[in-house]
Amino acid sequence: GISYIGKQESLTDDLVHVLKHLNINFDEQQVRDMKPQNVSRAPKAPIAWDPALKSQVERLEYAGLVRYGYAQ
Repeated sequence: GISYIGKQESLTDDLVHVLKHLNINFDEQQVRDMKPQNVSRAPKAPIAWDPALKSQVERLEYAGLVRYGYAQ
């Protein structure tokens, strides 16, 4: 089993959490001060879902959404 899942939305905090949990010696401030890499410059556009498709995807993916904290 997997005991922890990091997310892109909180990547820095999750990395710090894992490194501390593993008792790895590191400079936390250096990690937090790193500039983002490979970030898209494209504007974020909303997804235009077909309502029936969205409902079906949510139903099929519900277990994963709940398990990884994305269910609302």
